[in-house]
Amino acid sequence: MKTRFCTFLLPALAACGGAAAIEERAVHPSPHLPVVAERMNLPEGAHAVAAWLAPQGSGFIALSDGRILAVDVEGHTQLVDRVPGETGETPVVSAFGDRGSGQALGFGSGGAVSFDGGLVRRARLPSFINSPRAFANLGADALWATSNDLYARHRGKWLSVEPGAEISELVATGIPGEAWVRTGTSLRRMRIDDPGVTWLDPAPGVDLGAVRGIASVDARRNVVASARGITIVAPDRIRIFHANIEDGLPDVVGGGGGWAWVGWRGQILRTDGERWESLARGLAFGPHARIAVDDESGAIALVIDERGDAFRLEVEETLRASGITDGAVAFDTRLELEMLTSRAGALKSVSFLVDNHPLSSRKESPWGWGADGGRVTDLKELSFGRHRIDVVARDRNDRELTRKIQFEYRSSIGRVPSYEKDIAPLYKARCAGCHANGVARDLSTYGALAGQATLVRAAVREGRMPPDILLDAPSARLFTAWVDGDTPK
Repeated sequence: MKTRFCTFLLPALAACGGAAAIEERAVHPSPHLPVVAERMNLPEGAHAVAAWLAPQGSGFIALSDGRILAVDVEGHTQLVDRVPGETGETPVVSAFGDRGSGQALGFGSGGAVSFDGGLVRRARLPSFINSPRAFANLGADALWATSNDLYARHRGKWLSVEPGAEISELVATGIPGEAWVRTGTSLRRMRIDDPGVTWLDPAPGVDLGAVRGIASVDARRNVVASARGITIVAPDRIRIFHANIEDGLPDVVGGGGGWAWVGWRGQILRTDGERWESLARGLAFGPHARIAVDDESGAIALVIDERGDAFRLEVEETLRASGITDGAVAFDTRLELEMLTSRAGALKSVSFLVDNHPLSSRKESPWGWGADGGRVTDLKELSFGRHRIDVVARDRNDRELTRKIQFEYRSSIGRVPSYEKDIAPLYKARCAGCHANGVARDLSTYGALAGQATLVRAAVREGRMPPDILLDAPSARLFTAWVDGDTPK
């Protein structure tokens, strides 16, 4: 397939003095090998209708007869049992959603179900959400769509947003309180706030045409399949990949771990927004096809074709990561990151770099970037702003594998604290009892405290100060944000 794309900058950039740029070039998807593609063993006569994947590759497949299969990280399946003693008919699952913390929520005719310890139980929903067909987890808020209504749960209250609308799909944008809403072939973006709901242009300056599907790529980007081809939408950029006329239109999309997976003319393609890869051929796609991708690496997908057959694809030489994700916003310098492999001995070495500076290296598992391969490390010298993690590894065949993760470190209070407004009152309340009467070094002035800020920050975070009663978490984060913001007065 020959594909070309154009890049559009959002009008907001032009308003700030930058010219909106359009870039167009030919793209030739290259074969990505090795790829493990396995057809899933479904019960005789059953067809798959929906799939969901957890961050590390396990998941669920919903069958047309109402049964649900659990899928482990190796691709093995087993039927999911119902919670013993639970009364009432179990809803028939036709779609899945992520209820948070890597946990699945299934819904469809008759209600919704959750999964707990390998068992399925009926989820409690208001009576007006009797047959949900779409769901979006917005953190503290949520969206539910039935066959003809859209409801928002905001601050513990339910709002009827759009009665009579036949919602096809709901997807969180990654921006707090915002979601994509697909009604048939139309796509809109909505924001839940007080006193209600605000509707926004989904892709300013770009006519997407008839939309076929949408999915999250990572915390900042979403992918849309439409009459325009494939559109990747980020807060600061919209990138459109156009197909040649003979290639037809993309049929289905999925996303996660920084990658968009696309079912296009019998092929499974994958893109990170720059390069395209062809992973598999010979599949049948259409309006009933589905793609579920793991959120951490984007290296594993469950694919349901138009006939209801299910396949598991794993891109072997892609580094799988657990922990901080590409595009994430961090409010603490303690971060988790670990490289994962489903096959023993698949990796020989892993090195981690932060902003091009070496951080740590490992030559044996576990493959975390912390001490002794642990998942957690404290990037003590991190400043507020955008940062990049580069992971360079070698597998057992001595191939070099790389992964790039970009994130932004922000103050937990939305601004950089100041000494006079935030830190001086905190010092007076919790520290002056010892540090101002000769028991410990006097740090009661700005100069004295700022001069020892790095040492005090470490003492606060390690729980050594104050020695009587530890600072509460918000106060500790306040002091950390002041130091990391260069101790403004």
